[in-house]
Amino acid sequence: MLARIQLTPAAPSDERRSVPHPEWRCFFVAEAGVSVALPLSRSDSTKRTSRSRRRVRPPAHVRDPVASSVATVPGVHRPGVGSGPLQLVTKPLDRSTWPDFAQLAEDHHGAWNGCWCLNFHAEGSPNVHSPEERRRLKQERVREGRAHAAVVCDDAHCVGWCQYGPANELPRIKHQKVYRAGLRDLPDWRITCFFVGRIHRRRGVADVALAGALRQIAQSGGGIIESYPEDTTGRKTSPWFLYNGTVAMFERHGFERDRQIGKDHWVVHRSIGRA
Repeated sequence: MLARIQLTPAAPSDERRSVPHPEWRCFFVAEAGVSVALPLSRSDSTKRTSRSRRRVRPPAHVRDPVASSVATVPGVHRPGVGSGPLQLVTKPLDRSTWPDFAQLAEDHHGAWNGCWCLNFHAEGSPNVHSPEERRRLKQERVREGRAHAAVVCDDAHCVGWCQYGPANELPRIKHQKVYRAGLRDLPDWRITCFFVGRIHRRRGVADVALAGALRQIAQSGGGIIESYPEDTTGRKTSPWFLYNGTVAMFERHGFERDRQIGKDHWVVHRSIGRA
């Protein structure tokens, strides 16, 4: 279930204001105005009926995001997580953020069982390199500027990321045969993977990561962006299979469906201008 939450311009950093939503009891803090539709916690979702089932259309400033890297997502009532708000900052993956990225991956057995977010790169075929080698290859890419991601941090700790990059940087997407059969032109950018630390899941971190990736793409010149999320309408799906996010999440950020390339996977796309 979705709620529409308005992010309003915050005061200077020493005077940031938490802006409560009058109906949904959630709030955000941001450095620039942007609206985002995020999942409600279960305790709130049971209290809304027909109105909350309406599809939320993102406003124009989500479809063309502004330069903002700070947001606070609402707390949820889950054991071991607590209910306090989570303040998040998005940063580019580079030499300075690699230690935080690597720590989160190491805390989760290399992320996706030793993948190290290498699978969509040319050298990322499974069962070829050991997890240690995959870590080294990923770090080399980051050091040389050949890997991109919006890294999401809570204070000094990385809590998740969204991987993106030019099409030739991420050639190993899924459903290649069907994808190529309907291919007209390669996109300028691809968004291929999300990862969120286990204790921060279901808190809107992936939404923040996607917004961060779009902002970084705009700052790099913009262009046509493509991704391959899963449509989970009417069914439950394990987060393990949602490595590319959901169609609903991408639609909240202004993406449109292009064509279906798997049983439940779609090519979605949008364009974004230079920031």
